[in-house]
Amino acid sequence: MIHARLFSGPAAALLFLLGCGDSSEGTGSGGGTTVSAGQTTATSTTSGSSTGSSPTSSATTGSGGAPPSCDFTETPGTTTETLDVDGTMRTYVLVVPDDVDGKSAVPLVFGFHGFNGTADAASQYFGLSGQGAYYVYPQALPLPGQNGGVGWDMEPDGVDVAFIDSLITSLVSSHCIDEARVFAAGHSHGASFSNHLGCYRPEVFRAVAPVAGGGPWAGPCTGSVSAMLVHGSADDQVPVSAGQDSRDHWLMANGCLGSASAPIDPAPCAVYDGCAEPVLWCEHGGGHEWPDFAGAGIRGFFLGL
Repeated sequence: MIHARLFSGPAAALLFLLGCGDSSEGTGSGGGTTVSAGQTTATSTTSGSSTGSSPTSSATTGSGGAPPSCDFTETPGTTTETLDVDGTMRTYVLVVPDDVDGKSAVPLVFGFHGFNGTADAASQYFGLSGQGAYYVYPQALPLPGQNGGVGWDMEPDGVDVAFIDSLITSLVSSHCIDEARVFAAGHSHGASFSNHLGCYRPEVFRAVAPVAGGGPWAGPCTGSVSAMLVHGSADDQVPVSAGQDSRDHWLMANGCLGSASAPIDPAPCAVYDGCAEPVLWCEHGGGHEWPDFAGAGIRGFFLGL
């Protein structure tokens, strides 16, 4: 079960559910996975610091607010990177597609693994990485009181929000990133973390895409983001009602006018009417797994914004 510090009030009923089964999510099995053939694997180390606030950038945008141009040199492939955050070494998987040249700014897409999962596994079974963006899969740490169980600290002043703040600052200083198009997807516990990031950092994240998760519940929401929510009607670990509650949160945050919706690709998704930012609900007939349509569907949703 997930450490109780991450939950309070009505969320307590979800506490046990979110802690179960994530170690076998998707095809990644939650454990370490060898990077597939044709990818480059390397390790590098950078340093960063936590400021307790959303990241800032020194990049200069072009006229009319256009994404900045840059002069970075990129090597396509998949690498394992290390970042020093206030004396704690954090790791993440970075995927640089072959169409990203370091000269034209492109989006930044995060993928957060589930409880007892790994960044390596998420970078593969999510099927999220593709062309036209940087793809980053951070690694969580063991949570206090969880017998070594690895997961995300949902608190607004917790170590993982600080990690992501520092990571974004580090990435925009070394890669050509369009800071108006930063996105967060996640599975199960990682899905809940993506919902919380949308609450805590709406000025940083353009959209979130939680798969089989719940929340937000751990802290105050200060704004709205676009959202694509994916959940299985037969999920026996995080019930579909938790995903529906997340959907309803983003519908309200985005001022959606009613419950009317229309089908939209990918099936079985529907988009709601009258929203300040697009909100998609994708309820499928499966369980707690990451469904086949999610990777390409979420990527298309993000890059279409």
